[in-house]
Amino acid sequence: MEMKKYVVRLLEYGSDKYAHLRYLPAAARVLDIGCGDCRRLRYRSYYRDDLMHYGVDIHEEENCRKYLSEFVNLDVTRDKLPFAEEYFDLVMVSHVVEHLSREGFLFCLKEIKRVLRRGGYVYIEFPSEKTRRFITAKTLKRLGCPVTTLNFFDDETHISLYGLQELAGILEGEGLGICKCGDIREPVKKLLSPFLLVIGYALRDESIFTGSLWSLVNWASFLLARKQG
Repeated sequence: MEMKKYVVRLLEYGSDKYAHLRYLPAAARVLDIGCGDCRRLRYRSYYRDDLMHYGVDIHEEENCRKYLSEFVNLDVTRDKLPFAEEYFDLVMVSHVVEHLSREGFLFCLKEIKRVLRRGGYVYIEFPSEKTRRFITAKTLKRLGCPVTTLNFFDDETHISLYGLQELAGILEGEGLGICKCGDIREPVKKLLSPFLLVIGYALRDESIFTGSLWSLVNWASFLLARKQG
């Protein structure tokens, strides 16, 4: 586990994915919407091991509860979050909004604002708008590449594609001030990407190959916003 921690921290050095964690108070409450298998939570623990994690997902992954203070199984597009107002210091929404209808996302966003404390943060990560123009995974697979997705439409569950300014405007309309936004930068991983692509290709490892390719082309974007006090 210690070795994995240092490998992750090396590859993610200088990344925008975890920089916002330094703004949180000790023992802060963090809600992960669409927590899945809690992999992202485990990576966050490599930077802050004092945080209290809560998870929400429409499906429950095996063993995810052991990483959480509480897990709630619900549909965020129509079910209210069962938490008190201003309960969380940070709400994470990582690669979720692209799977929701726009109406469903607006419903979810109002709930996020309700449970977020004044001065608290919301972090949203999602596919960059430019991914609609990327080569498809189907084409890359014909070339022998072990890839899962690259073009936005490779994933049939993708519904909504947002531009940064569009999504920022939606958050600002809900009284959430934008602190930072842009493409996800992973300078170390990007530098190592050609080497990692070769390894992923040789091992036929979709995770290594796809992750390295995403990093190389700045596949994802992010927004960090703060609830006005």
